Amino acid sequence: MILRKIFKYDAVNSTNDLLLKWAENKSISSGSVIWALKQLKGKGQHGSVWESNIDESLTFSVLIRHDQLTVLEQFIFNKAISVAILTSLQVLSPKFSIKWPNDIYVNGKKIAGILIENSIKGKYLDYSIVGIGVNVNQRRFPEHLLNASSILNETGIYIDLQTLLNQINDHIEFFLNYIKIGKKKEILDVYLNNLYRKDIVSAFQKEGTTFNGIIRGVDDFGRIKIELEDEEIVFFGNGEIKMMI
Repeated sequence: MILRKIFKYDAVNSTNDLLLKWAENKSISSGSVIWALKQLKGKGQHGSVWESNIDESLTFSVLIRHDQLTVLEQFIFNKAISVAILTSLQVLSPKFSIKWPNDIYVNGKKIAGILIENSIKGKYLDYSIVGIGVNVNQRRFPEHLLNASSILNETGIYIDLQTLLNQINDHIEFFLNYIKIGKKKEILDVYLNNLYRKDIVSAFQKEGTTFNGIIRGVDDFGRIKIELEDEEIVFFGNGEIKMMI
C-alpha cells in the first residue's frame, strides 16, 4: 500500500528536481507527491521543456521506493506507469493510446508525458521519481507545439485537476501492485493492446534518414520492435528514432 501525501505548491522550477532532493531523506515515504500549479522549468524527455499553465495543466511528481525490483525490470515499471495514466484517461474516451515509449496520445495529439528518473543501488532500483504532465483544460498552445492538445480540446470534457491527480495515483498504486503479485504479463498486454499506430505502416526518421515500418511490439528492454518493408525485424532504443506520423 502506498502511503500518499500530497505537497501542493503554486509554482516550482521542477517537481522532479525538488522531489529528487527530498528522496534521500528516508522519512519521505513512498507515494509522496509534489504537485505544482505551475512549473517554471518543467522537464521533459531528452532535455525538452514541459510547458504548463495554472489551472489548465496537471504537473506533479511521485516518489516510489522499490522493494527488490531489479534494474532489468525497470521497463515493466515504466510500462506500469504508462498503463496507469492510460487507464485513468480511457474512462473519458477509449481512443487514448500510448505512443512509445510512454507518451499518451488521442486523435494523433499528445496529451500527457512522463519523465522517470531512477536511483540505482547495485543491481536493484532504490527509488524512482515519476514526473507526469497532463494537458487538461488548455484551449490554446504555442505554435511550435504542433502535436499538442488537451483533454478538453479532444473530448469536450472539463476535468478537475485534483480529481484527476487522485485517479492517476490510484491507478499507479493498482498497477504497481500487479508487479508485486506477479501480474507483469497483464501490464504488458494492456500496453501492447493500446500502443499508438501498432500494426500500421508509419514513417520514422533515424539520423536524418526517413524510412517506413510497422510497429510490432516492444521487447523486455523497452526497445521498439519494427518490421521494415523487406520484412526484416529491427529494434530501436528510446531516442534512436523519431516517428514522423
